[in-house]
This record gives sequence, C-alpha cells and structure tokens, in this order.
Amino acid sequence: MQELLQQLEALQNLVNQRVTNQSTATSPKPAPHTGGIRPKKKIAELSEYDGSSSEWEHWNIQAKIKLDVDGHAMGTPHEQYGYLFSRLRGHAAQTMVPYADEHSENVSGNPHEFLKLMDQHFGDPMKQQRAQSQLSTIRQGKNESFAKFASKFDALLAKCKGFDWPETIKVSMMKNAISVELRDRIVGLNHGQTYAEFKNLLFRISNDLASNRAVQSSQARGNNTFNLGFSSANSYHHPVPRTPALPDPDPMDWNRTNNTRPTGQPRKSCGCPGTHTCGRKRATWVPKESINYRRAKNLCLRCGNSGHMQAQCSLLPAVPPNGPVRTNQSEVIDPALARPEMVDEEEDDSGNE
Repeated sequence: MQELLQQLEALQNLVNQRVTNQSTATSPKPAPHTGGIRPKKKIAELSEYDGSSSEWEHWNIQAKIKLDVDGHAMGTPHEQYGYLFSRLRGHAAQTMVPYADEHSENVSGNPHEFLKLMDQHFGDPMKQQRAQSQLSTIRQGKNESFAKFASKFDALLAKCKGFDWPETIKVSMMKNAISVELRDRIVGLNHGQTYAEFKNLLFRISNDLASNRAVQSSQARGNNTFNLGFSSANSYHHPVPRTPALPDPDPMDWNRTNNTRPTGQPRKSCGCPGTHTCGRKRATWVPKESINYRRAKNLCLRCGNSGHMQAQCSLLPAVPPNGPVRTNQSEVIDPALARPEMVDEEEDDSGNE
C-alpha cells in the first residue's frame, strides 16, 4: 500500500513538472541581444501626450517612427507597448488604463494594436472624408507661392490616403487647384507621366514667373539690372533689357550761329584747329611775302581772294606753325589764339586791309 502511494506521488510530480514546462514555453521571451547588451537608442525620447485631439496626429506619427527606429533597443513587443504607455499623461493615461490592466498580467501588450486603439479614442473619425471635401475645393491664392500651396495640397492628399490614387486623378485635382496664371503657362506643355513630374514642372514655371516679376519690379524702381539666366529650359516671358532714353539734344549743339561781325566790333579769337564746330574753316598760314603780295593786289589778306577784305572774310584766322606771337603790348599769345591780322597790322602802317 505504501509502495502504491509513492508511485502516485511520483506521477503527480511528473504531471506538475510538465505543466510548468508548457507554461514557460508559451510565455513570450525577450528578443536576444548580441553580447547581452541592448543597442543604444538612435533618436530622442518620445514627447508626452495628454489626450489633446489637435496633437494626436503629430504624436501618433512620432510614436510610429520611434518604434521603427528604436523598437529593437526597447525589447519585446510588450516592452515597446510599455514604453508607449509610459509617455501618456492626464486624460490619455486614464483612457488607456483598461487596456493596460487587460494585457499586463499575461504580458501580451502589442504597440501597434495599442496605437490603433488610441486612434479610435483621440483621432478624428471623419478625417478622411473631411480631407476629401477640402481637397476638392482648395484653390491657390492670388499672391500665394506655389511651394506653400503644394505643401497644403500634399497634406490633404495624405489625409485622404490619396497618394495611392491613380496618377491621372492626382494630376487633374492639382491642375484644377492651381492659379489661373500658372494654369495658362502649362497649356501645350508635356505634363509628364506621374504626379511628381507634373508638380516639378509647376515648380519650374512658378520660379520663372517669380523671377520675371522681380525683374519688372526692379525696372519699375529705375534699376536696369536684370537676371540673364532662368533655371528652366522652358522659360516664359524673358525680360528684355531697356535701353535708356537719350536726352534731347541741346539746341546750342547744332543750331547755326551768326558768323558776321558787326562793323566796329573787335574780332574774337578762336583756338579750334581744322574745322570749327560751327562749320567755319580756318585760313592757312602763309609767309610774309604772300601777305605783301595780297596787300599789293588789294586782295583779302586772310584767304587771298578778291571781292572782300579781311574784316569780312568767312574764314577763321590762321594759326602760326610754331612759337607764340608777341603783340605790341608785349603779351605772349598762344599760337592757337594768334591771328594773322595781328602780324599784318604790325606790318601795315597805313591800315589799308
């Protein structure tokens, strides 16, 4: 009898041992780490979340990135879930307590399931429908840059999960939303095969238009500098440099002057060589013998022609070939200002010109 009791006790111990082994095998184990040391975390700690609906979308994206980058450093999925729960405060922590109570005992917390449950509590259930409505009515403002508008358009497209839509639908919606000026510039151009190619085309044209407006504004302020090179081969309305208007000619530069010297008025010397600016020519300097000959023949002492005297001659006085000329007053006169009649008058004591 005693031997039978011992066998039953041994059998009970064996059963208990098998149950213990099965329970240990079904429990999740931490992921193994090389050398027994977990890798270091690569990005900063996740910010705390208090349950604000306006901040949920941003915090949810941060949490997903944190799991993708540092999930292995956190440990098992249950440990990752525990990390997310530790970043909750206030209303958010109180709302998620039931999930924590349910999964803490059996160590079955899942971080991605936890985030989905949080999205049901704090997310906007009409987010996608609302974004689709906004996407169909959004329009680029008159003075709004395309870069700023494209950022808002892509944000709405992401909320609608529209990046998975066919390329033609995305291109069509963007074309309807851009400004009239930008839409006119793409008429007849190749829009590309994808939404990304079409958006790059709009960026190039928008930059060209902005450069053109800057040039026009600069010219309106009186600045004639302009940009000679545009970034795109498809440049539109290249600015043409404006030639500054020449000032009106001064009437004194071209009107004829009266060359006739009134009787009794003293002659004015002129130092211009060759042809005078008024059109008069200068007489040629001749030797003293030629002057004496002209005086003897009663010819003009300046030009040698008959019919008039030196006072009425249309030619300007000749310039001596070398050296200054001394007058009776012992003044030294520049050769360019000397007059043949000065020499002639010194030689002609009778005053007969």
